[in-house]
Amino acid sequence: MEGDKLHRNNCITYAMQGILFAVGFVFFDTSGILPRFVKEISGSDILAGAPQMVRLISTTLLQVLTIGYIRRIKNVRRYLTFFMFVSYLAPIVVIATLLLNATGAVIMVGLFVSLLIMWCADGCMVISYYAVFSRTVHAKTRSTVSGVMQTAGGIGGIGSSLVIKVLLDNGSIPDKLGYALIFIIGLIVLALAATAFSFTKDVRPELRERSDATLKSEFKKLGSVLKKNKTYVLILITQAFFTISVMIVPHLLNMFEAELQVSSSDVNTFLNFQSFGIMLGGLIPVLCGKKLGNAFLVLFYSVSGLICGVFSVVCVAAHLASFWMLAVISVTGGITTCSWVAFYNVIIDVSEENEVTVFMLGNSILTLVLSLATVVGGMIITYAGYMAVFTSALACAVIGTAFSVYVMYSMRKRNGEKQNNE
Repeated sequence: MEGDKLHRNNCITYAMQGILFAVGFVFFDTSGILPRFVKEISGSDILAGAPQMVRLISTTLLQVLTIGYIRRIKNVRRYLTFFMFVSYLAPIVVIATLLLNATGAVIMVGLFVSLLIMWCADGCMVISYYAVFSRTVHAKTRSTVSGVMQTAGGIGGIGSSLVIKVLLDNGSIPDKLGYALIFIIGLIVLALAATAFSFTKDVRPELRERSDATLKSEFKKLGSVLKKNKTYVLILITQAFFTISVMIVPHLLNMFEAELQVSSSDVNTFLNFQSFGIMLGGLIPVLCGKKLGNAFLVLFYSVSGLICGVFSVVCVAAHLASFWMLAVISVTGGITTCSWVAFYNVIIDVSEENEVTVFMLGNSILTLVLSLATVVGGMIITYAGYMAVFTSALACAVIGTAFSVYVMYSMRKRNGEKQNNE
């Protein structure tokens, strides 16, 4: 009975935090507004991919470094709430530089300081966040809760992108002040998300995972897992190709403007389509996650990345600025940003009891290795052009989609063997 009450409470608190985070994150989206902001302030395609790189490196490096410590935390809820507030209030730094009308270089320093604080704090809590999620929210409900986060958050995110469009299209508001207002609104929404999460509860300490882990021992366990769990290895391979294939997403809006000469106002409109894609990316887990499984979601996001790649290559190759084609690119690009729902949940599905942190460690290391993808993409754009990076991404999307089919087949076979053993 106590477990059911805890389950219901955390379904609500996780959903509320996730929805508000999704709404607020649009104002700091490393695949949407931030690349455009950086390109406008610095004029560099390489730096435009850097926010995504900083996010991935900061988050995953801290996940790896804290993995031996987090099992020893006594009050996990208080630990998570503290780092969530630190993370979500970090944009104060860049907001200050904009309000003080600082130079472009100072603004860029302020932005990346904010992002470092934001995502380092995020890295300190990611694994604990999903460990609590896995042990307090029932397995059959996880994809639904995650999908509700993304769907409702995506709907709210469309409103967020409309607010961004209004502020950026308003000629009476200076650009720096417009971006400052965007970041202030996002900060307020994220602070509300942290407040909502503060009501989360956890199981009693004696029911949690053992607390004798060290970073070295976790790496040893990971080596053992990689040897015996072939489905997990297949998931990581799929994720690797998928991650490289979506390195183009942070550069899409800049490509519309720089390569296809789409007007600034229309680019802001396509940001709304990207938010609509995020909503769709969250809706699919709600509709299909429980019935078709998380492995199907991996395939769905992989196919979305493939479609985004195909249309992008066609538009760049033909120098085609068709509104509906750019809308498809924006929507499918937005869908791919929700892929964490599938990959995190499918990793939890194949993890062993009380070993979620070890399986998440493998995911963190892979993400860390691939964190340079968006910056490398910006370098390819700078020195070889958009066509080179988009065709490379498309090739990886084809391979990743093929592997995602194997993941779905492997998961179904694994589930069938599990049911037979039971």
